[in-house]
Amino acid sequence: MKDLPPSFEAIQTSARRKGYSRSYAYRLIFLCSVVLTAVAWNYADQHLHDLAQERFERRVNSTRDAVLTRMQQYQQFLNGGVGLFVGSSHVSRQEWHDFVENANIEQNFPGLQNMAVDFPIRAQDKAAHIASVRAEGFPNYTIIPEQPAREVYHSLVYVEPFSGRNLRAFGFDMYTNPIRREAMDRAIDLGMPSMSAAVKLVQENTQDAQYGFIFCYPVFHQRASLNSADERRKNLRALICGAFRMKDLMRGIFGTAISDVDLEIFDSGASNLDSSLYSSVGAMTVAHSDYRRELTTEIGGHKWLLRVTANQNFLKAAGKTQSILIAIGGILFNLGLFFALSTAKRREEDAIVRNEHNSNLFKSVMDCTTSFIHVRNTQGRYLYVNKEYESVFECRNELVCGKHYTEVLPEYFWATVRENDKIILQSGATLRTETIVHKESGSRVYLVIRSPLFDSAGRIIGTCGVGMDISPIKQLEQEKEAAFESLRLSEERWAFAIEGSGDGVWDWNLITNKVKLSVRGKEMLGYADSEIDDEVTEWEHRIHPDDRENVRREMNAHLHSASKGFAVELRLLCKDGSYKWIYDRGLIVKRDEQGRAVRMVGTMVDISKRKEIDRIKAEFISTVSHELRTPVTSIRGALGLLENGVMGQLEPKVMELVKVANRNSQRLITLVNDILDMEKLLSGKMAMNISRVSLRVLLQQAIDENAAYAAGFSVKINLVDCLESVDGGDEDCHIDADPDRVKQVLANLLSNAAKFSHAGDVVLLSLRKQENQVVVYVEDHGSGIPLDFQPRIFEAFAQADCTDTRQQGSTGLGLNISKKLIEQMGGEIGFTSEVGKGTCFWFALPLPRNDAPQDADLTQ
Repeated sequence: MKDLPPSFEAIQTSARRKGYSRSYAYRLIFLCSVVLTAVAWNYADQHLHDLAQERFERRVNSTRDAVLTRMQQYQQFLNGGVGLFVGSSHVSRQEWHDFVENANIEQNFPGLQNMAVDFPIRAQDKAAHIASVRAEGFPNYTIIPEQPAREVYHSLVYVEPFSGRNLRAFGFDMYTNPIRREAMDRAIDLGMPSMSAAVKLVQENTQDAQYGFIFCYPVFHQRASLNSADERRKNLRALICGAFRMKDLMRGIFGTAISDVDLEIFDSGASNLDSSLYSSVGAMTVAHSDYRRELTTEIGGHKWLLRVTANQNFLKAAGKTQSILIAIGGILFNLGLFFALSTAKRREEDAIVRNEHNSNLFKSVMDCTTSFIHVRNTQGRYLYVNKEYESVFECRNELVCGKHYTEVLPEYFWATVRENDKIILQSGATLRTETIVHKESGSRVYLVIRSPLFDSAGRIIGTCGVGMDISPIKQLEQEKEAAFESLRLSEERWAFAIEGSGDGVWDWNLITNKVKLSVRGKEMLGYADSEIDDEVTEWEHRIHPDDRENVRREMNAHLHSASKGFAVELRLLCKDGSYKWIYDRGLIVKRDEQGRAVRMVGTMVDISKRKEIDRIKAEFISTVSHELRTPVTSIRGALGLLENGVMGQLEPKVMELVKVANRNSQRLITLVNDILDMEKLLSGKMAMNISRVSLRVLLQQAIDENAAYAAGFSVKINLVDCLESVDGGDEDCHIDADPDRVKQVLANLLSNAAKFSHAGDVVLLSLRKQENQVVVYVEDHGSGIPLDFQPRIFEAFAQADCTDTRQQGSTGLGLNISKKLIEQMGGEIGFTSEVGKGTCFWFALPLPRNDAPQDADLTQ
């Protein structure tokens, strides 16, 4: 083993001593300037040349290492795609999309045009394969080129990112191209990653066209025999392919900064114009032979020749000091020489410090990584191990250096290490294996990537291994399999639950306009499974004529993303000619890249019995309310006369009873009127006098009519400046609605806001235009609506708190009636509330039809 280098302090001491001795030599040189001028010049020139040569060699090595390191990083990423297939019996298009999208290749892997999966397809399976992909939503998909006919086709089925120029690669058969075919054959026959020669990618167009290449990683069927090339071809599952653009790749490695060397890359190890892959200067360069190096390297079974040449920046830097020394003559030459030597001395010291710093930095980086790293020579003796390796194999770097691996590793590793090193040293290729390390704390699984180490001449001088702990990944794979099994059982239970519930289930493909209905859904209408086809027009014609417009409106609202779901009550024609009430619900589960609906699913529930009960209830309510109105009105009239003293002055106690009875009779009349309104709304007999009215005027009238009522609670009603709220202009806001019904809704909302506000509060009334509708807001700052009551706020006879609400005199029907009135005028109503801070009720009404967009057709 070599001795350790001297310490930094020893280098400084030695440098000082040399400096003192040189100072005397410089004085002697100064006295003998005429004689020694030529000798001094020769020495300086040679010294500068050596420094330049050394610097150039470092630039060559750093350039080569940058290319190789980046390619190894890209290979590891592509290998991740192989791992995705190895870890699953089926990888969907969405899973491949998520894998590539999460990698963010545009930023993290510049030059990688796409990540694609090439599937082999036998000739007899071609038609079925094309139909399967088209069924996924790609109606124009086919394998290109179609000719010539062949026994096995290859197609890039998964291409990510699936946009831009990458769309031209979708369905492309790379095997029809001889350059690509050579790389694919090598990958399949050897079962290892393979890189192609230079090729023009199908993604290229006339803009920024450049050469590229592909990387292929084979994936074989699990548990298949792969002992020969024929077996590997037979059991090929897919090829994970990465397409690279050469200029983009180099820009990702070196950036756009000006360098003092130029790089040229030639394909197949031959340096001629026909094989040129990349040039940083755009043309063949000419330079002194001392500042040009050609290096041959092999990546993925394919050779590249890297030519590194010093450019004018490098030559200027190399000759700057020399040009200064030439201008100095005579005695000044010695002064210049002294300066040059002093500068060289400082550079040497700086170089020593930098080398030590780089060495320490390298060791720090290696020791900080969570992967273990080892370097061994060709005889299997250690040259370096990092901290993680020391921790995993319980050893020390300073103690294992120079030792054979049989002296460090447990015996159960020896045979594996010997075989792996043999493969690497003979093939010169990277090897990936999984290694299990047994420790007292338990066994851990490591993914070990072993690579050969080359000297500047391209000879293998050792091996390097990097081991990553993949035990958590293995655990996740097991958990993933368990999750898939759980999902399968869950889907089975869901299907069983749907069938057991008695509901019908439908699935609508909006691309093909086909609707699949479950057997139960067809039985609900009296049909057998084979008696109804799956055309969407079949179901549109079965909808009752009076219900079609409502269904079309609700469906369009959901298709245009105006609602979170589709839900409507409608009548469907049965086999016996009768109509059955159905509660139909649906939800869009898939949209295309433009946001258009592609697939929608839903359920059908038979609500015929509930509808019959509602009808009977409505008739009962109508009868009771009409029978109550006449006697209650008479009673209230009589009580009013008594309270006003028509029958003479009553005793105080009697007067108090009369007042209570009068107030209760008024509440009873209000309840009867609300019940009658609700009955009319439920039966569809509520008359609507629709006209074009100014909403601003209606709001002001509502404030005037309800101000006295609000004052009884010490509450004011303010109108927010409508002119400022409506598009920031002076235009009025008109709607097509029944003004009396709108004021009835406003009266209900304003009275509720006043009742539940604190004394001295202000109720705010405002409106806003939003796209094709106008929204009115009624906001108070009262106690808010309890959370447990909010889901039932619009139900009939619903009240938040029996004691508090009863004190306010509520019938529990106002909000239910308001909701039905707004909906009958084509609008919607809702609220937001925070307990302790207040409530904001709102309702939206459509603008006149000439301002609103046209609805889409139901079948589109």
